[in-house]
Amino acid sequence: MKKGFAFTITFFTLAFLILTLSLFLYSFTASSSKRAVEISSLDRINTLSSSIETSAKEIFNSHSLITITSTEVDSITITENIPNDITSFNTAMQNFKTHIESSFTDTTLDLNPIKTTLPLLIYPNLILYNHDFANRNISIIPQELNLKGYTITITTSYSISSCDTVLTSGTFPIQLTATGSGSTSCSVPLTNIDATKPNMITIKSGGNKKTTLYFDNPQLLLIGNLDNSQITISTKIKLDQSGTFAQKTIFVTYPESILSMDIPQLNVKRRSTITLYP
Repeated sequence: MKKGFAFTITFFTLAFLILTLSLFLYSFTASSSKRAVEISSLDRINTLSSSIETSAKEIFNSHSLITITSTEVDSITITENIPNDITSFNTAMQNFKTHIESSFTDTTLDLNPIKTTLPLLIYPNLILYNHDFANRNISIIPQELNLKGYTITITTSYSISSCDTVLTSGTFPIQLTATGSGSTSCSVPLTNIDATKPNMITIKSGGNKKTTLYFDNPQLLLIGNLDNSQITISTKIKLDQSGTFAQKTIFVTYPESILSMDIPQLNVKRRSTITLYP
């Protein structure tokens, strides 16, 4: 009797253990399958995000009429015309937004932060390169004193009579070369200014045409073309790469996260900007 009872208890114990193990294996398998689906979904999200960012970068390169280059590890050069018409850029981005949001309903492309001033943010020094298209101005605004100088090259559609300067001596290097029509030109050789105080260079023509470069604290540069004459301006921004910026890669993005992906079923919320350079 006791042996039969013990056998029965042993049998039920083993059956319970087998059932528990089976349920665990089933749960583990189901969990693993769910996890595999989630990983696969996240991979697709990463692929989609990367594809959108690549396409947005191509639109910038093709339609913004702005060129970003770098030939040195501690500087970046941005070239564009003033005035610069970004109508083509805005149209291309709006068409791209419509396509993305209709094809991927969980994805949003917010163009409001960029369609008016087309701001660019230069890393790692956090330098804002901004536009006032209506008034034909470009502004370069460092967050702090973390630049090593500006080298500016300007080509104008008008003949140049002079480069007039109002500069305060200091330790911040600037250099300007301006070339106009009819082989006219003027320049400001490498000069150290006080970048915490107002400084100005005015490129003048024989008439009323002129272009101004205004420097102020902290190492701010404002470039203005005071009429509708066409100029091409190339600004080489030399970055301070000492201390916290040492050996960090230079790259350029939009300053705000314009790409949003909200996928509730995966509990995924992603915000990202668009890298424009490199």
